[in-house]
Amino acid sequence: ATGMFAARGAQSGIDAPIVPAGELQLLGFVELAPLAIGILMIVVVVSLGWPTLVEVPNVLISRLGVLSAGVASVVAGAFGQPIHVAYIAALMIPATFLSEMLRRDGRSQLLLQISGTYSGSIVVLASAMWLFVARAHGGPDIALVGIAVILGGVCAHYVTPSRMRGLGSLIGTAVTGIVATLALGATWWATAAFIVAFALLGWALDKVARVTPQVVYEWSGATFVLINHCALGVVGYVLVLLVL
Repeated sequence: ATGMFAARGAQSGIDAPIVPAGELQLLGFVELAPLAIGILMIVVVVSLGWPTLVEVPNVLISRLGVLSAGVASVVAGAFGQPIHVAYIAALMIPATFLSEMLRRDGRSQLLLQISGTYSGSIVVLASAMWLFVARAHGGPDIALVGIAVILGGVCAHYVTPSRMRGLGSLIGTAVTGIVATLALGATWWATAAFIVAFALLGWALDKVARVTPQVVYEWSGATFVLINHCALGVVGYVLVLLVL
């Protein structure tokens, strides 16, 4: 199995060196389990909040679709390869259309229902990329730096005045990112990329929140906050490809 994965990676030339799934179950499951559980919790929250955030007409069908994509992506992230996440994204296209057959409400606003469900699936698929970052050789340090950046930005966001939240989040991400980098001996390129990505995504989402009042309600608000965290999983994997 090890030779198969190594040969596949050498042929594709695009995947970061990832510990084969067979070895991962024996050597890295305990280390990977907390992250996988955390991602699953994010998937559940996003699946509950995304349909109401984008105001799809049939919330239940959309929630089931997003949740299915998220669970499948976490399994792929823990035991598979990045190409499997692409397969899930592709399969979600016909699955989203087929799920419309379960609706009994006249299928009103069909385009909004399909686009809303699929976009939510892409958000949870992005969150699963954190697992590939953690599984890559040298990736755990990058994952820890990314998590430190997120924690610093989130904490600073909630302790600074509303007019200063952008600057506060930037300072928070910089401080925790630098501390984590020094402690772990990680590459500074990864830290800088995480800080910039978090700041830009936070700024964009803040602009959206100012004109979208429904993001503050129930699960929608939690989902809105987690979009940034999910997106940074893709940033982390790109850093794995470029840096390691």
